[in-house]
Amino acid sequence: GEGEAFSRAVGRALKAHALSVLTERTAHYAARMGRPLPSVAVMDARARWGSCRPATAREEARIRYVWRLILAPDFVLDYVAAHECAHLAEAIGYRLLDTTPVDPTELVPAPSLAPTPVPVCSAAS
Repeated sequence: GEGEAFSRAVGRALKAHALSVLTERTAHYAARMGRPLPSVAVMDARARWGSCRPATAREEARIRYVWRLILAPDFVLDYVAAHECAHLAEAIGYRLLDTTPVDPTELVPAPSLAPTPVPVCSAAS
C-alpha cells in the first residue's frame, strides 16, 4: 500500500544519501593516505559496517559500507571510512588494525563533510 511505497522511497533516499556521503568521506581519507579513490558501494549487511578488497591486476580496489551508517553520528562515518581506507593503504592484517585503539577525536574530517543532514522525503500525492 501507500505506507509500503513511502517506506521504500525513504529507504532508497537513505541509501543514495549514504553512498554520496560515504564516497565523499572515502575520497577524503584515501587522499590523506596518498591512495586513489576505490570503488565505493553500499550494502544491506547486518554484521559489518564496512568491508574492503585491495586492487588486483584485474580489478580496482573496492570498499563497501552498510547503508545504515548514515544514521550514525558523523564521527562514526569518519572512523569507518578512515579504517577501511587504512586497510587499502597499508599492507597490514585486519587483526592488527582492528585491535589497535583509535581515539575518534583524532580523526580529521573534511570541514565540508560535517554535519551530515539527512534529506527529507515528502510523500507522493
